[in-house]
Amino acid sequence: MKLSYQDAVRTTSRNKLAKFPDRESGRLEPVASPSFDCGISLTEGARVMTIGSCFARNIEEYLGEAGYDVPVLAFTAPIEEAGARERPQGILNKYTVASIFQEIRWVSEIIDAGGSVSWDLVDKMAYEMPDGRYLDLQLSSPVAVTKERFLERRQQIFDTHKMFFDCDLIIITPGLTEAWFDELTGMFIQNMPDKAMASAHPGRFSFVNIDFHQCYAMLKECADLLLSRGAKQIAFTVSPVPLARTMTSQDILIANMYSKSTIRSAVGLLCQQDDRLKYVPSYERVMLTKSPSVWNNDLRHVAGGFIATIIASFAEGTGRALDDLQTLVGQFNAAFDEKQFALAEELLKKIGSRASASGLPEFHRNAASLLIRQGRFEESLKFCEILRSLRPTKAQGYTLAAKALGKLARKDEAAAILEEAKQKCDAASQKWIAQSRTRD
Repeated sequence: MKLSYQDAVRTTSRNKLAKFPDRESGRLEPVASPSFDCGISLTEGARVMTIGSCFARNIEEYLGEAGYDVPVLAFTAPIEEAGARERPQGILNKYTVASIFQEIRWVSEIIDAGGSVSWDLVDKMAYEMPDGRYLDLQLSSPVAVTKERFLERRQQIFDTHKMFFDCDLIIITPGLTEAWFDELTGMFIQNMPDKAMASAHPGRFSFVNIDFHQCYAMLKECADLLLSRGAKQIAFTVSPVPLARTMTSQDILIANMYSKSTIRSAVGLLCQQDDRLKYVPSYERVMLTKSPSVWNNDLRHVAGGFIATIIASFAEGTGRALDDLQTLVGQFNAAFDEKQFALAEELLKKIGSRASASGLPEFHRNAASLLIRQGRFEESLKFCEILRSLRPTKAQGYTLAAKALGKLARKDEAAAILEEAKQKCDAASQKWIAQSRTRD
């Protein structure tokens, strides 16, 4: 951006938000509220696609709750393929700019090939394990599958992701610049190779910290492809979820700031250059908010209740405010995250019998937890039941129900619930349940 002296003075004088806010303004505390012109228009039931890190998965759930058509929510995979992922969609996570770019380009190539996934179109993604099964290097799953299942799943992914080019809005949430590159195939891969892979193929895998120019070029090609093939609107936001570990010699705090700043700068330049590209400041909203309730206990993942406030402001910016139930559910989750239990109880009363209409697992988990905390064990069970139906492979719906049943002196039913968990839950949940029993 370049402005004359006169235009710069005129611009800042007309900008009521040009000065950094002080405490009295209320714009930073208790929650940061950056003002933005969304520039996106969505009607009821509009189709919204997302691609990016686990932050994108959070956005999907709340957009689905808000009444939008979110095709990715319909994607599923068997429990044994998900690894420790909380959601079936978790294997679709794309953490780096490079992995987002490659997935969009691959979908475009499959469309050009007629829409049918064949082995020659996925062989560069496939890493053959010693047992003859294949690991998909472009997925966030550590689980190898048969060649037949590899192809079948890639077709399912394509059938979902082809809607990148047939949607009312695609939200892209790049998160990291630190990536791994496969020298054999010439492709970036989703996860760090394990020691066995690195030992079996010396020199094949290398670490790359993507710079600004690479980041910008990849995101620009993503946008160009999407717009040329039918995507109507594109919104970028930077995932606030930080690096778990840096491969550089820098302090993780510094390395993470480099990563986020690089992506934010590239996205900012793109949106300045093309008014069809919009920026949603969810990253700023998270990072500028001082309240500890913004984060889960790991201090990496954003609390669901706070994501609800982001989606609410986004929905308002599109001209379609959330309805009463969606607003109340978001407010309830936020109050629970902030440990404002009296307020959460009041909001749960307002929601009343409409609670079962919510498809957010987090809401039902929080409601069950609140009721157990208050000694309302029988009431908590209905929320536990819904939570188990929404997340049948995760422990919380079972353990919360077992806790409530135990308090009601229904120990046989509690034992049966935990036995059901043993049969249905994934490995990570099984380990968590076993550790909980040891602590108890």
